Amino acid sequence: MENILIDMFKQFNDQVDGIYFVDRVNKELKFVKGDKCDSICPLEEIESAEFANDMIVLEGSGNWNLTVNGPQF
Repeated sequence: MENILIDMFKQFNDQVDGIYFVDRVNKELKFVKGDKCDSICPLEEIESAEFANDMIVLEGSGNWNLTVNGPQF
């Protein structure tokens, strides 16, 4: 799942007002905007990821929508 997310972010981050990335050290998905870095969820909780309606939709132990303006939980 880690490599799938990295590939998705390479395309998606060009449109985003910030940067989504995989923190390989802490095994988390994160979002950075300006000086603020937010943890979205641990990688182990994500079971699927897909592009839908100009966002990345993640499903697993929870549901997360990664939009161009930042994550929505």
